[in-house]
Amino acid sequence: MQEGKNQKKFFGKDIMNLLKLMVPEKRYCILGMTVVGLNSALLLYLPQVTTDIAKLQELKYDQENKEKSQKTNMYYHLKWGGVCLLGMFLGGARRFLNTQISNRVGMRMRYAMFQKLMSTRDNQSLHSQQLVHKLSNDVSLVSTGLSQDIFIMIRGFITTIGGAAYLSYYAFPLLASASAAAAVMGGSAILLGKYMSQFKVKETQELGSLSEVSQEMLQAHRLIKLSDMEQKENQRYSAQLFRWYEQATQFSKMQALNMGLMEGGGLYALILILFQGCYLVATGHLDPELAKYFIQAVYMASGTRVMIAIYNELVKTAAIYNTILDIHPNLHESELYNQPDLTKNYREYISQDDILKAQLLNPPQNAEHTKGWQELYEHSTIPPPSISFKNVQYSYPNHENSTLTFNLQINSGEIVLLQGPSGSGKTTALNLLTKLLTPSSGEIVIDGEPLSKKDFKWIQQHVSYVQQDGIIFNATVYENIIYGNHGYDQSMERVIWAAKMSSAHDFIENMQNKYQTKLKSDGTTSLSGGQKQRIVLARAILKNPRILILDEATSNIDSQSETDIIQALTQICKEKTVIIVSHKIENYKPLLTRVINLDQ
Repeated sequence: MQEGKNQKKFFGKDIMNLLKLMVPEKRYCILGMTVVGLNSALLLYLPQVTTDIAKLQELKYDQENKEKSQKTNMYYHLKWGGVCLLGMFLGGARRFLNTQISNRVGMRMRYAMFQKLMSTRDNQSLHSQQLVHKLSNDVSLVSTGLSQDIFIMIRGFITTIGGAAYLSYYAFPLLASASAAAAVMGGSAILLGKYMSQFKVKETQELGSLSEVSQEMLQAHRLIKLSDMEQKENQRYSAQLFRWYEQATQFSKMQALNMGLMEGGGLYALILILFQGCYLVATGHLDPELAKYFIQAVYMASGTRVMIAIYNELVKTAAIYNTILDIHPNLHESELYNQPDLTKNYREYISQDDILKAQLLNPPQNAEHTKGWQELYEHSTIPPPSISFKNVQYSYPNHENSTLTFNLQINSGEIVLLQGPSGSGKTTALNLLTKLLTPSSGEIVIDGEPLSKKDFKWIQQHVSYVQQDGIIFNATVYENIIYGNHGYDQSMERVIWAAKMSSAHDFIENMQNKYQTKLKSDGTTSLSGGQKQRIVLARAILKNPRILILDEATSNIDSQSETDIIQALTQICKEKTVIIVSHKIENYKPLLTRVINLDQ
Protein backbone atom coordinates (compact mmCIF):
# COMPACT_ATOMS: atom_id res chain seq x y z
CA MET A 1 0.00 0.00 0.00
CA GLN A 2 2.81 2.34 0.90
CA GLU A 3 4.58 1.47 -2.34
CA GLY A 4 1.49 2.51 -4.30
CA LYS A 5 1.43 5.87 -2.51
CA ASN A 6 5.09 6.45 -3.30
CA GLN A 7 4.45 5.58 -6.93
CA LYS A 8 1.61 8.07 -7.11
CA LYS A 9 3.71 10.78 -5.47
CA PHE A 10 6.59 10.02 -7.82
CA PHE A 11 4.46 10.50 -10.91
CA GLY A 12 2.98 13.69 -9.46
CA LYS A 13 6.41 15.17 -8.84
CA ASP A 14 7.62 14.22 -12.29
CA ILE A 15 4.68 15.84 -14.01
CA MET A 16 5.02 18.97 -11.88
CA ASN A 17 8.70 19.26 -12.89
CA LEU A 18 7.62 18.86 -16.50
CA LEU A 19 4.99 21.58 -16.19
CA LYS A 20 7.57 23.98 -14.73
CA LEU A 21 9.16 24.09 -18.17
CA MET A 22 6.20 26.23 -19.21
CA VAL A 23 6.85 28.93 -16.58
CA PRO A 24 9.18 31.18 -18.67
CA GLU A 25 6.60 31.09 -21.48
CA LYS A 26 3.64 31.93 -19.25
CA ARG A 27 2.56 34.76 -21.55
CA TYR A 28 2.23 32.36 -24.47
CA CYS A 29 0.65 29.74 -22.19
CA ILE A 30 -2.03 32.10 -20.86
CA LEU A 31 -2.81 33.28 -24.37
CA GLY A 32 -2.91 29.69 -25.60
CA MET A 33 -5.22 28.52 -22.81
CA THR A 34 -7.52 31.45 -23.51
CA VAL A 35 -7.73 30.50 -27.18
CA VAL A 36 -8.34 26.84 -26.29
CA GLY A 37 -11.08 27.89 -23.88
CA LEU A 38 -12.80 30.03 -26.50
CA ASN A 39 -12.40 27.31 -29.10
CA SER A 40 -13.95 24.74 -26.77
CA ALA A 41 -16.77 27.10 -25.83
CA LEU A 42 -17.53 27.54 -29.52
CA LEU A 43 -17.74 23.78 -29.90
CA LEU A 44 -20.10 23.57 -26.94
CA TYR A 45 -22.32 26.23 -28.47
CA LEU A 46 -22.54 24.44 -31.79
CA PRO A 47 -25.54 22.17 -30.94
CA GLN A 48 -27.63 25.36 -30.71
CA VAL A 49 -27.73 25.24 -34.50
CA THR A 50 -30.37 22.51 -34.23
CA THR A 51 -32.85 24.94 -32.70
CA ASP A 52 -32.07 27.65 -35.26
CA ILE A 53 -32.43 25.30 -38.19
CA ALA A 54 -35.70 23.94 -36.80
CA LYS A 55 -37.02 27.51 -36.70
CA LEU A 56 -35.94 28.04 -40.28
CA GLN A 57 -37.81 24.94 -41.30
CA GLU A 58 -40.93 26.21 -39.57
CA LEU A 59 -40.72 29.61 -41.29
CA LYS A 60 -40.19 27.93 -44.63
CA TYR A 61 -43.81 26.81 -44.64
CA ASP A 62 -45.16 30.11 -43.27
CA GLN A 63 -46.39 31.76 -46.45
CA GLU A 64 -47.96 34.72 -44.58
CA ASN A 65 -44.61 35.91 -43.13
CA LYS A 66 -42.42 35.42 -46.19
CA GLU A 67 -40.48 38.68 -45.58
CA LYS A 68 -39.81 37.73 -41.97
CA SER A 69 -38.72 34.30 -43.11
CA GLN A 70 -36.18 35.78 -45.55
CA LYS A 71 -34.73 38.13 -42.90
CA THR A 72 -34.49 35.32 -40.36
CA ASN A 73 -32.87 33.10 -42.95
CA MET A 74 -30.26 35.77 -43.72
CA TYR A 75 -29.64 36.36 -40.02
CA TYR A 76 -28.97 32.68 -39.32
CA HIS A 77 -26.70 32.35 -42.36
CA LEU A 78 -24.64 35.33 -41.23
CA LYS A 79 -24.63 34.10 -37.63
CA TRP A 80 -23.34 30.64 -38.39
CA GLY A 81 -21.05 31.86 -41.14
CA GLY A 82 -19.46 34.10 -38.49
CA VAL A 83 -19.21 31.10 -36.19
CA CYS A 84 -17.27 29.24 -38.89
CA LEU A 85 -14.93 32.19 -39.45
CA LEU A 86 -14.35 32.55 -35.72
CA GLY A 87 -13.65 28.83 -35.49
CA MET A 88 -11.15 29.14 -38.35
CA PHE A 89 -9.32 31.94 -36.57
CA LEU A 90 -9.32 30.22 -33.17
CA GLY A 91 -8.22 26.91 -34.68
CA GLY A 92 -5.29 28.51 -36.50
CA ALA A 93 -4.32 30.53 -33.43
CA ARG A 94 -4.48 27.43 -31.25
CA ARG A 95 -2.18 25.49 -33.58
CA PHE A 96 0.29 28.37 -33.89
CA LEU A 97 0.50 28.93 -30.13
CA ASN A 98 0.77 25.20 -29.55
CA THR A 99 3.73 24.71 -31.89
CA GLN A 100 5.32 28.02 -30.92
CA ILE A 101 5.31 27.09 -27.23
CA SER A 102 6.91 23.79 -28.22
CA ASN A 103 9.55 25.64 -30.27
CA ARG A 104 10.33 28.08 -27.48
CA VAL A 105 10.48 25.46 -24.73
CA GLY A 106 12.71 23.29 -26.95
CA MET A 107 14.96 26.24 -27.74
CA ARG A 108 15.31 27.13 -24.06
CA MET A 109 16.11 23.52 -23.14
CA ARG A 110 18.76 23.19 -25.84
CA TYR A 111 20.29 26.57 -25.02
CA ALA A 112 20.59 25.82 -21.29
CA MET A 113 21.74 22.22 -21.77
CA PHE A 114 24.42 23.11 -24.30
CA GLN A 115 25.81 25.95 -22.20
CA LYS A 116 25.87 23.63 -19.18
CA LEU A 117 27.66 20.85 -21.06
CA MET A 118 30.24 23.20 -22.54
CA SER A 119 31.04 24.74 -19.15
CA THR A 120 31.50 21.36 -17.44
CA ARG A 121 35.14 20.42 -17.82
CA ASP A 122 34.72 16.73 -17.00
CA ASN A 123 31.90 16.05 -19.48
CA GLN A 124 34.33 14.25 -21.80
CA SER A 125 33.48 11.11 -19.80
CA LEU A 126 29.99 11.19 -21.33
CA HIS A 127 29.31 9.74 -24.76
CA SER A 128 28.89 12.59 -27.23
CA GLN A 129 26.39 10.61 -29.30
CA GLN A 130 24.14 10.25 -26.27
CA LEU A 131 24.40 13.95 -25.52
CA VAL A 132 23.54 14.85 -29.11
CA HIS A 133 20.57 12.50 -29.01
CA LYS A 134 19.27 14.22 -25.89
CA LEU A 135 19.82 17.68 -27.38
CA SER A 136 17.91 16.79 -30.52
CA ASN A 137 15.52 13.86 -30.16
CA ASP A 138 14.68 13.84 -26.44
CA VAL A 139 14.22 17.60 -26.22
CA SER A 140 11.89 17.49 -29.23
CA LEU A 141 9.83 14.72 -27.66
CA VAL A 142 9.53 16.61 -24.38
CA SER A 143 8.77 20.07 -25.78
CA THR A 144 6.34 18.85 -28.45
CA GLY A 145 4.61 16.34 -26.18
CA LEU A 146 4.28 18.85 -23.35
CA SER A 147 2.68 21.67 -25.37
CA GLN A 148 0.36 19.42 -27.35
CA ASP A 149 -0.72 17.33 -24.36
CA ILE A 150 -1.52 20.37 -22.22
CA PHE A 151 -3.64 21.98 -24.92
CA ILE A 152 -5.50 18.78 -25.68
CA MET A 153 -6.10 18.07 -22.00
CA ILE A 154 -7.52 21.58 -21.45
CA ARG A 155 -9.86 21.14 -24.37
CA GLY A 156 -10.85 17.68 -23.17
CA PHE A 157 -11.54 19.07 -19.71
CA ILE A 158 -13.72 21.89 -21.02
CA THR A 159 -15.69 19.64 -23.34
CA THR A 160 -16.15 17.11 -20.54
CA ILE A 161 -17.54 19.78 -18.23
CA GLY A 162 -19.78 21.05 -21.03
CA GLY A 163 -20.80 17.54 -22.00
CA ALA A 164 -19.89 17.89 -25.66
CA ALA A 165 -21.04 15.15 -28.04
CA TYR A 166 -21.62 14.23 -31.61
CA LEU A 167 -24.85 12.77 -32.90
CA SER A 168 -24.64 10.08 -35.56
CA TYR A 169 -27.34 9.37 -38.05
CA TYR A 170 -27.70 6.34 -40.21
CA ALA A 171 -29.77 8.00 -42.91
CA PHE A 172 -28.19 8.21 -46.34
CA PRO A 173 -28.48 12.03 -46.65
CA LEU A 174 -26.27 12.41 -43.58
CA LEU A 175 -23.69 10.01 -45.01
CA ALA A 176 -23.67 11.90 -48.30
CA SER A 177 -23.21 15.26 -46.52
CA ALA A 178 -20.37 13.92 -44.38
CA SER A 179 -18.63 12.40 -47.43
CA ALA A 180 -18.88 15.65 -49.36
CA ALA A 181 -17.45 17.66 -46.48
CA ALA A 182 -14.65 15.13 -45.98
CA ALA A 183 -13.74 15.36 -49.67
CA VAL A 184 -13.46 19.17 -49.51
CA MET A 185 -11.40 19.09 -46.31
CA GLY A 186 -9.21 16.27 -47.63
CA GLY A 187 -8.45 18.18 -50.82
CA SER A 188 -7.41 21.31 -48.95
CA ALA A 189 -5.29 19.21 -46.58
CA ILE A 190 -3.45 17.62 -49.52
CA LEU A 191 -2.83 21.01 -51.10
CA LEU A 192 -1.53 22.60 -47.93
CA GLY A 193 0.36 19.44 -47.05
CA LYS A 194 2.72 19.97 -50.00
CA TYR A 195 3.67 23.41 -48.72
CA MET A 196 3.87 22.22 -45.14
CA SER A 197 6.27 19.44 -46.14
CA GLN A 198 8.61 21.99 -47.74
CA PHE A 199 8.74 24.05 -44.55
CA LYS A 200 9.15 20.89 -42.48
CA VAL A 201 12.09 19.79 -44.62
CA LYS A 202 13.81 23.15 -44.03
CA GLU A 203 13.13 22.94 -40.30
CA THR A 204 14.48 19.38 -40.21
CA GLN A 205 17.60 20.43 -42.12
CA GLU A 206 18.30 23.24 -39.66
CA LEU A 207 17.69 20.85 -36.76
CA GLY A 208 20.10 18.38 -38.38
CA SER A 209 22.70 21.14 -38.70
CA LEU A 210 22.12 22.01 -35.07
CA SER A 211 22.77 18.39 -34.05
CA GLU A 212 25.86 18.31 -36.25
CA VAL A 213 27.26 21.49 -34.66
CA SER A 214 26.55 20.29 -31.13
CA GLN A 215 28.11 16.87 -31.77
CA GLU A 216 31.19 18.47 -33.26
CA MET A 217 31.63 20.82 -30.31
CA LEU A 218 31.02 18.23 -27.62
CA GLN A 219 33.55 15.88 -29.23
CA ALA A 220 36.06 18.72 -29.34
CA HIS A 221 35.27 19.89 -25.82
CA ARG A 222 38.83 19.61 -24.52
CA LEU A 223 40.30 21.47 -27.48
CA ILE A 224 37.65 24.19 -27.18
CA LYS A 225 38.46 24.73 -23.49
CA LEU A 226 42.21 24.79 -24.05
CA SER A 227 41.87 27.14 -27.02
CA ASP A 228 39.65 29.66 -25.22
CA MET A 229 36.95 29.13 -27.85
CA GLU A 230 34.07 28.42 -25.48
CA GLN A 231 32.44 31.83 -25.91
CA LYS A 232 32.79 31.77 -29.69
CA GLU A 233 31.41 28.24 -29.90
CA ASN A 234 28.48 29.18 -27.69
CA GLN A 235 27.86 32.06 -30.11
CA ARG A 236 28.04 29.72 -33.13
CA TYR A 237 25.73 27.19 -31.51
CA SER A 238 23.27 29.93 -30.55
CA ALA A 239 23.23 31.28 -34.12
CA GLN A 240 22.42 27.83 -35.52
CA LEU A 241 19.85 27.31 -32.77
CA PHE A 242 18.07 30.51 -33.78
CA ARG A 243 18.22 29.55 -37.46
CA TRP A 244 16.28 26.41 -36.54
CA TYR A 245 13.89 28.51 -34.46
CA GLU A 246 13.21 30.81 -37.42
CA GLN A 247 12.37 27.90 -39.72
CA ALA A 248 10.30 26.26 -36.99
CA THR A 249 8.28 29.47 -36.67
CA GLN A 250 7.59 29.48 -40.41
CA PHE A 251 6.37 25.90 -40.18
CA SER A 252 4.17 26.87 -37.23
CA LYS A 253 2.48 29.53 -39.36
CA MET A 254 1.75 27.01 -42.11
CA GLN A 255 0.39 24.57 -39.56
CA ALA A 256 -1.80 27.36 -38.20
CA LEU A 257 -3.25 28.03 -41.65
CA ASN A 258 -3.92 24.34 -42.17
CA MET A 259 -5.54 23.96 -38.77
CA GLY A 260 -7.65 27.06 -39.31
CA LEU A 261 -9.02 25.69 -42.57
CA MET A 262 -9.60 22.29 -40.98
CA GLU A 263 -11.37 23.87 -38.04
CA GLY A 264 -13.59 26.06 -40.19
CA GLY A 265 -14.29 23.21 -42.59
CA GLY A 266 -15.06 20.92 -39.68
CA LEU A 267 -17.57 23.35 -38.26
CA TYR A 268 -19.16 23.71 -41.69
CA ALA A 269 -19.38 19.93 -42.03
CA LEU A 270 -20.93 19.59 -38.60
CA ILE A 271 -23.49 22.30 -39.38
CA LEU A 272 -24.31 20.56 -42.67
CA ILE A 273 -24.79 17.24 -40.93
CA LEU A 274 -26.93 18.84 -38.24
CA PHE A 275 -28.94 20.55 -40.95
CA GLN A 276 -29.74 17.18 -42.44
CA GLY A 277 -30.52 15.79 -39.00
CA CYS A 278 -32.82 18.71 -38.25
CA TYR A 279 -34.67 18.00 -41.46
CA LEU A 280 -35.57 14.73 -39.83
CA VAL A 281 -36.61 16.65 -36.72
CA ALA A 282 -38.82 18.99 -38.74
CA THR A 283 -40.50 16.06 -40.43
CA GLY A 284 -41.21 14.53 -37.06
CA HIS A 285 -38.64 11.74 -37.19
CA LEU A 286 -36.53 13.06 -34.28
CA ASP A 287 -37.06 15.24 -31.21
CA PRO A 288 -34.75 18.31 -31.40
CA GLU A 289 -34.05 18.40 -27.67
CA LEU A 290 -33.18 14.72 -27.69
CA ALA A 291 -30.66 15.39 -30.49
CA LYS A 292 -28.90 18.02 -28.41
CA TYR A 293 -28.78 15.71 -25.41
CA PHE A 294 -27.10 13.06 -27.52
CA ILE A 295 -24.47 15.55 -28.70
CA GLN A 296 -23.70 16.66 -25.14
CA ALA A 297 -23.37 13.04 -24.02
CA VAL A 298 -20.84 12.23 -26.74
CA TYR A 299 -18.89 15.40 -25.91
CA MET A 300 -18.66 14.30 -22.29
CA ALA A 301 -17.56 10.76 -23.07
CA SER A 302 -14.93 11.78 -25.63
CA GLY A 303 -13.58 14.55 -23.39
CA THR A 304 -13.13 12.16 -20.50
CA ARG A 305 -11.37 9.64 -22.73
CA VAL A 306 -9.02 12.34 -24.04
CA MET A 307 -8.05 13.49 -20.53
CA ILE A 308 -7.21 9.95 -19.45
CA ALA A 309 -5.15 9.33 -22.58
CA ILE A 310 -3.32 12.63 -22.26
CA TYR A 311 -2.47 12.01 -18.61
CA ASN A 312 -0.77 8.79 -19.69
CA GLU A 313 1.10 10.71 -22.38
CA LEU A 314 2.25 13.28 -19.82
CA VAL A 315 3.60 10.49 -17.67
CA LYS A 316 5.61 9.17 -20.64
CA THR A 317 6.89 12.65 -21.46
CA ALA A 318 7.87 13.20 -17.82
CA ALA A 319 9.86 9.95 -17.93
CA ILE A 320 11.82 11.23 -20.94
CA TYR A 321 12.41 14.53 -19.16
CA ASN A 322 13.84 12.63 -16.19
CA THR A 323 16.61 11.27 -18.44
CA ILE A 324 17.45 14.86 -19.40
CA LEU A 325 17.59 15.84 -15.73
CA ASP A 326 20.27 13.17 -15.29
CA ILE A 327 22.71 15.39 -17.22
CA HIS A 328 21.26 18.75 -16.17
CA PRO A 329 19.60 18.55 -12.74
CA ASN A 330 16.87 21.14 -12.14
CA LEU A 331 17.01 22.33 -15.74
CA HIS A 332 13.60 23.99 -15.36
CA GLU A 333 14.92 26.08 -12.45
CA SER A 334 18.23 27.16 -13.98
CA GLU A 335 18.96 30.80 -14.78
CA LEU A 336 19.94 29.97 -18.35
CA TYR A 337 16.60 28.31 -19.03
CA ASN A 338 14.55 31.03 -17.36
CA GLN A 339 16.14 34.04 -19.07
CA PRO A 340 13.19 36.35 -19.76
CA ASP A 341 14.53 37.88 -22.99
CA LEU A 342 16.28 34.87 -24.50
CA THR A 343 14.68 35.25 -27.93
CA LYS A 344 14.47 39.04 -27.97
CA ASN A 345 17.63 39.63 -30.02
CA TYR A 346 18.00 36.22 -31.64
CA ARG A 347 18.41 37.70 -35.13
CA GLU A 348 21.58 39.46 -33.94
CA TYR A 349 23.16 36.04 -33.26
CA ILE A 350 22.43 34.97 -36.83
CA SER A 351 23.64 38.30 -38.27
CA GLN A 352 26.91 38.21 -36.33
CA ASP A 353 27.56 34.62 -37.38
CA ASP A 354 26.92 35.48 -41.05
CA ILE A 355 29.36 38.41 -40.82
CA LEU A 356 32.02 36.17 -39.30
CA LYS A 357 31.57 33.57 -42.06
CA ALA A 358 31.95 36.27 -44.70
CA GLN A 359 35.16 37.52 -43.07
CA LEU A 360 36.64 34.01 -43.00
CA LEU A 361 36.16 33.71 -46.76
CA ASN A 362 38.57 36.65 -47.23
CA PRO A 363 41.38 36.21 -44.68
CA PRO A 364 44.12 38.85 -44.36
CA GLN A 365 47.27 38.14 -46.29
CA ASN A 366 49.73 39.41 -43.66
CA ALA A 367 49.99 40.06 -39.91
CA GLU A 368 49.31 43.82 -39.95
CA HIS A 369 45.66 43.33 -38.83
CA THR A 370 46.49 41.94 -35.38
CA LYS A 371 48.92 43.18 -32.76
CA GLY A 372 47.08 42.26 -29.57
CA TRP A 373 48.01 38.87 -28.17
CA GLN A 374 50.77 38.45 -30.69
CA GLU A 375 52.86 41.17 -29.01
CA LEU A 376 51.73 40.37 -25.47
CA TYR A 377 52.64 36.70 -25.75
CA GLU A 378 55.54 36.69 -28.18
CA HIS A 379 58.09 34.56 -26.33
CA SER A 380 60.80 33.68 -28.81
CA THR A 381 63.41 35.15 -26.44
CA ILE A 382 61.93 33.55 -23.29
CA PRO A 383 63.25 30.07 -22.37
CA PRO A 384 60.67 27.25 -22.47
CA PRO A 385 59.12 26.55 -19.05
CA SER A 386 60.15 23.87 -16.60
CA ILE A 387 57.43 21.67 -15.11
CA SER A 388 57.38 19.96 -11.70
CA PHE A 389 54.80 17.59 -10.18
CA LYS A 390 55.43 17.59 -6.41
CA ASN A 391 53.60 14.78 -4.64
CA VAL A 392 50.57 15.42 -6.83
CA GLN A 393 47.70 13.05 -6.12
CA TYR A 394 44.44 12.61 -7.94
CA SER A 395 41.52 10.39 -6.89
CA TYR A 396 38.79 9.56 -9.36
CA PRO A 397 35.30 10.19 -7.94
CA ASN A 398 33.28 7.07 -7.11
CA HIS A 399 36.29 4.82 -7.63
CA GLU A 400 37.88 3.24 -4.61
CA ASN A 401 41.63 2.53 -4.59
CA SER A 402 42.14 4.65 -7.71
CA THR A 403 44.47 7.35 -6.36
CA LEU A 404 47.37 8.24 -8.64
CA THR A 405 50.54 9.92 -7.35
CA PHE A 406 52.93 11.91 -9.53
CA ASN A 407 56.46 13.15 -8.83
CA LEU A 408 57.89 14.44 -12.07
CA GLN A 409 60.52 16.95 -13.11
CA ILE A 410 60.63 18.18 -16.71
CA ASN A 411 63.35 20.70 -17.41
CA SER A 412 63.15 23.74 -19.67
CA GLY A 413 63.20 22.77 -23.35
CA GLU A 414 63.15 19.03 -22.74
CA ILE A 415 61.29 16.65 -25.03
CA VAL A 416 60.08 13.83 -22.82
CA LEU A 417 57.96 10.77 -23.45
CA LEU A 418 55.65 9.46 -20.73
CA GLN A 419 55.66 5.69 -20.66
CA GLY A 420 53.50 3.28 -18.72
CA PRO A 421 50.77 0.65 -19.01
CA SER A 422 47.11 1.50 -19.36
CA GLY A 423 45.85 3.04 -16.12
CA SER A 424 49.25 4.35 -15.02
CA GLY A 425 48.04 7.94 -15.34
CA LYS A 426 49.56 9.30 -18.54
CA THR A 427 46.44 11.10 -19.75
CA THR A 428 45.52 12.03 -16.17
CA ALA A 429 48.86 13.79 -15.76
CA LEU A 430 48.22 15.77 -18.93
CA ASN A 431 44.73 16.72 -17.77
CA LEU A 432 46.17 17.91 -14.46
CA LEU A 433 48.81 19.96 -16.25
CA THR A 434 46.18 21.62 -18.46
CA LYS A 435 43.83 22.24 -15.48
CA LEU A 436 41.11 20.04 -16.94
CA LEU A 437 41.40 18.16 -13.63
CA THR A 438 42.24 19.53 -10.19
CA PRO A 439 44.73 17.65 -7.96
CA SER A 440 43.41 16.14 -4.74
CA SER A 441 46.68 17.17 -3.09
CA GLY A 442 50.22 18.24 -3.96
CA GLU A 443 51.32 20.97 -6.32
CA ILE A 444 52.24 21.47 -9.97
CA VAL A 445 54.88 24.15 -10.49
CA ILE A 446 55.64 25.99 -13.75
CA ASP A 447 58.91 27.94 -13.75
CA GLY A 448 58.82 28.07 -9.96
CA GLU A 449 55.23 29.37 -9.80
CA PRO A 450 52.34 27.16 -8.68
CA LEU A 451 49.99 26.26 -11.51
CA SER A 452 47.06 26.86 -9.15
CA LYS A 453 47.89 30.58 -9.22
CA LYS A 454 47.66 30.71 -13.00
CA ASP A 455 44.20 31.12 -14.51
CA PHE A 456 42.82 28.99 -17.30
CA LYS A 457 43.59 31.74 -19.77
CA TRP A 458 47.30 31.11 -19.22
CA ILE A 459 46.85 27.50 -20.30
CA GLN A 460 44.94 28.58 -23.39
CA GLN A 461 47.66 31.02 -24.38
CA HIS A 462 50.76 28.92 -23.69
CA VAL A 463 49.79 25.29 -24.21
CA SER A 464 48.81 23.40 -27.36
CA TYR A 465 47.38 19.90 -27.07
CA VAL A 466 47.28 17.43 -29.97
CA GLN A 467 45.01 14.48 -29.24
CA GLN A 468 44.95 10.94 -30.56
CA ASP A 469 41.93 11.60 -32.79
CA GLY A 470 42.59 14.94 -34.45
CA ILE A 471 39.52 17.13 -34.35
CA ILE A 472 38.42 18.41 -37.75
CA PHE A 473 35.53 20.87 -37.81
CA ASN A 474 32.87 21.45 -40.46
CA ALA A 475 34.80 24.39 -41.84
CA THR A 476 37.48 25.30 -44.38
CA VAL A 477 41.10 24.24 -44.05
CA TYR A 478 41.97 27.83 -43.15
CA GLU A 479 39.33 27.96 -40.41
CA ASN A 480 40.49 24.63 -39.03
CA ILE A 481 44.08 25.83 -38.73
CA ILE A 482 43.28 29.19 -37.09
CA TYR A 483 40.82 27.59 -34.67
CA GLY A 484 41.62 28.61 -31.08
CA ASN A 485 44.28 31.08 -32.17
CA HIS A 486 42.21 34.26 -31.96
CA GLY A 487 44.31 37.30 -31.08
CA TYR A 488 47.36 35.84 -32.76
CA ASP A 489 48.49 36.21 -36.35
CA GLN A 490 45.80 34.53 -38.49
CA SER A 491 47.03 35.83 -41.82
CA MET A 492 47.42 33.51 -44.79
CA GLU A 493 51.15 34.07 -44.53
CA ARG A 494 51.25 32.68 -40.99
CA VAL A 495 48.80 29.85 -41.78
CA ILE A 496 50.89 28.74 -44.73
CA TRP A 497 53.99 28.86 -42.53
CA ALA A 498 52.31 26.58 -39.96
CA ALA A 499 51.11 24.22 -42.71
CA LYS A 500 54.62 23.99 -44.15
CA MET A 501 56.09 23.32 -40.71
CA SER A 502 53.65 20.43 -40.22
CA SER A 503 54.15 19.10 -43.78
CA ALA A 504 50.54 19.87 -44.69
CA HIS A 505 51.01 22.65 -47.25
CA ASP A 506 51.66 20.45 -50.28
CA PHE A 507 48.52 18.30 -50.04
CA ILE A 508 46.41 21.36 -49.17
CA GLU A 509 47.60 23.09 -52.33
CA ASN A 510 46.43 20.05 -54.32
CA MET A 511 42.88 20.38 -53.01
CA GLN A 512 40.23 21.89 -55.27
CA ASN A 513 39.87 25.14 -53.30
CA LYS A 514 43.18 24.90 -51.44
CA TYR A 515 42.90 26.60 -48.03
CA GLN A 516 39.21 27.41 -48.65
CA THR A 517 38.32 23.73 -49.17
CA LYS A 518 35.44 22.75 -46.89
CA LEU A 519 36.20 19.84 -44.57
CA LYS A 520 33.75 17.59 -42.70
CA SER A 521 34.00 16.52 -39.08
CA ASP A 522 32.29 13.19 -39.79
CA GLY A 523 35.21 11.96 -41.88
CA THR A 524 33.42 12.05 -45.25
CA THR A 525 36.03 14.46 -46.63
CA SER A 526 38.74 12.55 -48.47
CA LEU A 527 41.52 13.18 -45.95
CA SER A 528 43.73 10.43 -44.66
CA GLY A 529 44.42 10.07 -40.95
CA GLY A 530 47.89 11.48 -41.47
CA GLN A 531 46.59 14.50 -43.37
CA LYS A 532 44.09 15.26 -40.60
CA GLN A 533 46.80 15.10 -37.96
CA ARG A 534 49.06 17.41 -39.94
CA ILE A 535 46.28 20.02 -40.13
CA VAL A 536 45.75 19.60 -36.38
CA LEU A 537 49.49 20.00 -35.79
CA ALA A 538 49.49 23.19 -37.90
CA ARG A 539 46.70 24.51 -35.67
CA ALA A 540 48.71 23.66 -32.55
CA ILE A 541 51.85 25.52 -33.60
CA LEU A 542 50.24 28.60 -35.17
CA LYS A 543 50.47 30.56 -31.90
CA ASN A 544 53.98 29.27 -31.14
CA PRO A 545 53.09 27.62 -27.79
CA ARG A 546 55.64 27.32 -24.98
CA ILE A 547 54.38 23.85 -24.05
CA LEU A 548 53.40 21.30 -26.71
CA ILE A 549 51.55 18.11 -25.72
CA LEU A 550 51.24 15.17 -28.11
CA ASP A 551 48.88 12.52 -26.71
CA GLU A 552 49.14 9.46 -28.97
CA ALA A 553 49.20 11.95 -31.84
CA THR A 554 50.45 9.41 -34.40
CA SER A 555 48.94 6.18 -33.09
CA ASN A 556 46.07 5.98 -35.62
CA ILE A 557 47.90 6.82 -38.83
CA ASP A 558 49.99 4.86 -41.31
CA SER A 559 53.73 4.45 -40.84
CA GLN A 560 54.74 6.80 -43.67
CA SER A 561 52.51 9.61 -42.34
CA GLU A 562 53.92 9.02 -38.86
CA THR A 563 57.47 9.26 -40.20
CA ASP A 564 56.64 12.53 -41.98
CA ILE A 565 55.05 14.04 -38.86
CA ILE A 566 57.92 13.02 -36.60
CA GLN A 567 60.33 14.51 -39.12
CA ALA A 568 58.33 17.76 -39.02
CA LEU A 569 58.42 17.69 -35.21
CA THR A 570 62.22 17.88 -35.31
CA GLN A 571 61.91 21.54 -36.28
CA ILE A 572 58.61 22.26 -34.52
CA CYS A 573 59.81 21.18 -31.07
CA LYS A 574 62.71 23.62 -30.95
CA GLU A 575 62.44 26.22 -28.17
CA LYS A 576 59.52 24.39 -26.55
CA THR A 577 58.95 22.06 -23.64
CA VAL A 578 57.35 19.00 -25.20
CA ILE A 579 55.49 16.10 -23.56
CA ILE A 580 54.74 13.06 -25.69
CA VAL A 581 52.55 10.09 -24.85
CA SER A 582 53.03 7.15 -27.20
CA HIS A 583 53.52 3.40 -27.21
CA LYS A 584 55.90 3.74 -30.17
CA ILE A 585 59.02 4.78 -28.27
CA GLU A 586 61.42 3.63 -30.99
CA ASN A 587 59.86 5.95 -33.56
CA TYR A 588 60.30 9.01 -31.33
CA LYS A 589 63.81 8.24 -30.07
CA PRO A 590 65.57 10.73 -32.41
CA LEU A 591 63.51 13.53 -30.83
CA LEU A 592 63.60 12.58 -27.16
CA THR A 593 65.65 14.03 -24.37
CA ARG A 594 64.54 11.19 -22.10
CA VAL A 595 61.72 8.76 -21.23
CA ILE A 596 59.75 9.03 -17.96
CA ASN A 597 58.25 5.76 -16.71
CA LEU A 598 54.95 6.14 -14.83
CA ASP A 599 54.60 2.45 -14.04
CA GLN A 600 53.83 2.26 -10.33
